Amino acid sequence: MLGKNSGQIDIFNNIIFERLIPKDHLLVKIDSIIDFSFVYDKAPLMMLKILLLEYLYNLSDVEEFKIGT
Repeated sequence: MLGKNSGQIDIFNNIIFERLIPKDHLLVKIDSIIDFSFVYDKAPLMMLKILLLEYLYNLSDVEEFKIGT
């Protein structure tokens, strides 16, 4: 997860990330298996990841809006 954004995340943030998120977390496993570089030229990576989170956690745009307000 952090390797692809190495220019934006420093060592301190990496340490925090590793302490807060278990290595066996589903999203960590997905990130270690899938190389998202195929998306860089075709669509914004963040949008793809948001769609993946919506699917995995059964969220909708309406539910996200309610949480945010």
